[in-house]
Amino acid sequence: MKENTRWMKSGGCVWRCRWLGISLMVALAGLACDRPTPARIAKWRSTERGPERLMETLQQPRMAQGLRAAAALALVDIGLVAETVQVGMRIPALDRWDLLTVLIPAWDQRIKHAPAAEALNARDALFAWRSFAAPEQLEAIDLVLLAAIEPDLHAQHGPIGRYTTENMVVTIGTSAGPMLVRVLRDPKAPYVVPACLLATVGDAEQRAQGVRALLLRAQMGPAPLELWNAIGWLNAPAWLGPNRGPCQKGFAVSGIGCSAVLAEMARSPVS
Repeated sequence: MKENTRWMKSGGCVWRCRWLGISLMVALAGLACDRPTPARIAKWRSTERGPERLMETLQQPRMAQGLRAAAALALVDIGLVAETVQVGMRIPALDRWDLLTVLIPAWDQRIKHAPAAEALNARDALFAWRSFAAPEQLEAIDLVLLAAIEPDLHAQHGPIGRYTTENMVVTIGTSAGPMLVRVLRDPKAPYVVPACLLATVGDAEQRAQGVRALLLRAQMGPAPLELWNAIGWLNAPAWLGPNRGPCQKGFAVSGIGCSAVLAEMARSPVS
């Protein structure tokens, strides 16, 4: 009887071990089924818990860089730009900079080729992530952003995003100068907003190029007062600082200054 009892106890132990092993295998299989893959990340874009899973993937330090970048792109595509930025700010700087090596060209392609809503989300996300990019990444980011902004300034209309054209140009700074000069050289492009921005961020040579471009416009026919205003902003003495207006050298200009234009742009953004 004692031997029988020992056998039963021994057998019960074996069965318990088997059940534990099976339970562990099922649990591991469940985890494997939920593990991020490119296909699952694409699927999570349209599921109820998808955004949560995408954010978990993005902030997981041991996750493959490609999967984390794919999660960030998916979040931005579905309009969760602010959430992506919040997660990005919590990622250690070196990891974030590594991710940006993938995200910068990917968002560039979306800005150029994606449907309008996704393209605008990508532009906004790239500008937001610019604030915590590595210094050596800023030039690449600014090239993408300026290329996206320029058509809107030529037409003075564009999609309304989370960040105004004025905000982006002023943040980018002097690097935006050559683009603004190109806009002023286009005789069909509006000039008030580009001239105001160039007066705010441009260096002396860029502002001089802007003046020459606007004087060519003035020679094409009767020049409205706002054109002389714009020339006055760009031709202002350096000591006036960024709010250059009203100011002129020999031009009769009204009392409308560049700072007033910037204030109006903040109320009614160009893009």
